[in-house]
Amino acid sequence: MSGSVDLIKERLNIAEVIGSYIKLEKAGINLKARCPFHNEKTPSFSVSPSRGSFHCFGCGEGGDMFTFVEKFEGVDFKGALKILAERAGVPLVYERPREGEKEERDVLFEIIEEATRFFEGNLAKAEAPRKYLKGRGLTEKTTKEFRLGYVPLDWRLLLTHLRGKGFKDALIEKSGLIKKPDDGGGKDYYDRFRGRIMFPIGDASGRIVAFSGRIFDVPEKKGEVEPAKYINSPEMPLFSKSKVLYGYDHAKDGIRKWGFTIFVEGQMDLLMSHQAGFRNTVALSGTALTGEHLTLIGRLSEKLVLALDSDTAGIAASGKSAALALARGFDVKAARLLKGKDPAELVKDDPELWKKAVREASHIIEFYLNTLESESFPERKFRQEVSRLVIPYVAEIKSPIDRAHFANRVAGRLRLPEKAVIDEIDSYIKKHKEHRDGVREDNVPSGKENVATMTRVDMLVDRLMGLILAEEAGKKKKFDSNDVRKRVEGILGEEDFEKNLERATLSPTILFEGEEAYEQNEFMAEEVEELLLSLKYQVLKDSFEVLMKDLNGHERGGRSKETEELLKKCHEISKKMTEISLLLKN
Repeated sequence: MSGSVDLIKERLNIAEVIGSYIKLEKAGINLKARCPFHNEKTPSFSVSPSRGSFHCFGCGEGGDMFTFVEKFEGVDFKGALKILAERAGVPLVYERPREGEKEERDVLFEIIEEATRFFEGNLAKAEAPRKYLKGRGLTEKTTKEFRLGYVPLDWRLLLTHLRGKGFKDALIEKSGLIKKPDDGGGKDYYDRFRGRIMFPIGDASGRIVAFSGRIFDVPEKKGEVEPAKYINSPEMPLFSKSKVLYGYDHAKDGIRKWGFTIFVEGQMDLLMSHQAGFRNTVALSGTALTGEHLTLIGRLSEKLVLALDSDTAGIAASGKSAALALARGFDVKAARLLKGKDPAELVKDDPELWKKAVREASHIIEFYLNTLESESFPERKFRQEVSRLVIPYVAEIKSPIDRAHFANRVAGRLRLPEKAVIDEIDSYIKKHKEHRDGVREDNVPSGKENVATMTRVDMLVDRLMGLILAEEAGKKKKFDSNDVRKRVEGILGEEDFEKNLERATLSPTILFEGEEAYEQNEFMAEEVEELLLSLKYQVLKDSFEVLMKDLNGHERGGRSKETEELLKKCHEISKKMTEISLLLKN
């Protein structure tokens, strides 16, 4: 594993890796950007190609290229390793641990991967489900690319297979593939998915983490409860519905390329949309759209197209998703679908119909207004419906300029003064302020040290250490780092100097700030000299204050030999401080 990591680092440059995700700009020897991990207007995200690391001065995120991919893609280290290995053309070689030494998470991945292969093998041998998928319009290429599978109607077919591969029941249960009877009537496990066409769900790196199963074989036993059309894997260590989007692993490159994301509701909609060439399509996995979903795709693009039915039910179905996306600052559009047709059916009938729907997608507010107008309501009823269904979404728009624009558009449609619509929006905002603040405001942790707890000496030492390390790492030579090292050591003492140097070497903040200051200042030798004098002065000042406290305590007990010694030391330090002060003024 370590060999693969080293080889990837040799073949990939951190600036190129991060630059493929966000726009980087040259800033001296480093590169800068707006941080993708928290909202900011002024770039505080810095990348150092020479050290192969990044650091954000705003939120404190930092690390190497693997750390960045983990954070950006929402995967663990091995997921990031897989993504970067594929990019670098490095074959991954995992060291096989001895029995009992594997991490539980790794075993769960193995179980789910084995189940995926099992389902794929079943589909290859089963004519009826293959015929069904072909009838829905799926090609064999799409079926294989998305690793679709099938499991016959049997209570323990997968369980028996996985047991035969040596996996333990407890971990198979943790993978979400088996369960015990809900009524507690039986003790043995049974398969969660039975008689279903299986849709594997991958994480951002493409590793399968869960499944969605569509009913195919219906039990013939009379009196049995009708099985759900779709069932999904439960929440488990590898799978969180609020974080994973179906098809994201296949869509992320398309989202980057075309600059927007298409949201559809079902697996077949997604598969057919990808098949029609829209490789930027994702679907939810049995849950509503969440802030975590938006964070994931928002790092690639803040433009969304929702596939909605052309009726008022389409508004109701999309309401929370649209509101959440608008509140997060997304540009949200809706693709108008023919009544009674979903994306999968449109693509099957004529791919051009789906392409037309996406191409002609309108802003979500315009979509809502058009939909309500098509209902031919009487004027008063139309205004009431707009107030009930459209005004809340205008109020959720984050940009005041965009909000004002759509207030004007709504006023025009209603044939009312713009002020009346603005007042209605303001009234809604006031009523829902607490909720809106909770949705819009990001609690961004600060990665900086608490300045209030840092002394003046700490700040000066950090600055000097950063500059020393920048000088020694850079190609330019602006001052004698060996001489500066000796002088700082002379002020602090050898032990404190070594401790501070080690701390600086491990601190991204000190390193990046040092590099930035070093690169931008052409008169670095003068600044270093001033810092050294300031450090010496501050150390003397701190010592002087301590001595004065001791002196006051001794003087209360009368003059003594110790008092005389303290006075002498105070005088000497005061004299040195005056000399340094004069040098600093010059």
